[in-house]
Amino acid sequence: MSILTLRVLDVSPDGQCIAQSGGFGVIRLWNIADQKIAATLEGSPYNAITGIKFAPDGKFLLTTTQEERASIGTAYIWKLDGSKQPLRLTAIHGYLPPGPQLKFSRDGRRIAVADGGQAWVWDMDEVERNYGKQ
Repeated sequence: MSILTLRVLDVSPDGQCIAQSGGFGVIRLWNIADQKIAATLEGSPYNAITGIKFAPDGKFLLTTTQEERASIGTAYIWKLDGSKQPLRLTAIHGYLPPGPQLKFSRDGRRIAVADGGQAWVWDMDEVERNYGKQ
């Protein structure tokens, strides 16, 4: 068993991978079988990762962040195909504490992020069309 510095985590739908973050800007994907890092996703070192959620098919990872010095949170989606840059979905004005609600619909075609009485919803068809256009 390994001990991780942990702030947020999620287990992939196939049970083979853990996505975790222990702090600012870095998400690690761990292979459960050999307990080794399979990939590292790096965002801004000034943004704390506040939420992580795998898509039902395991091909995408939804994350939320909170800027260190500002009242702005951000939702991102990462394509887990070796791409290193996420798609920024939206800036969320106001404090986004650890543990916002991040959900994919059962069929994986909709994404929702909710916190503090606000909610944002995206269609995955639109997300996939815009991925890489940023």
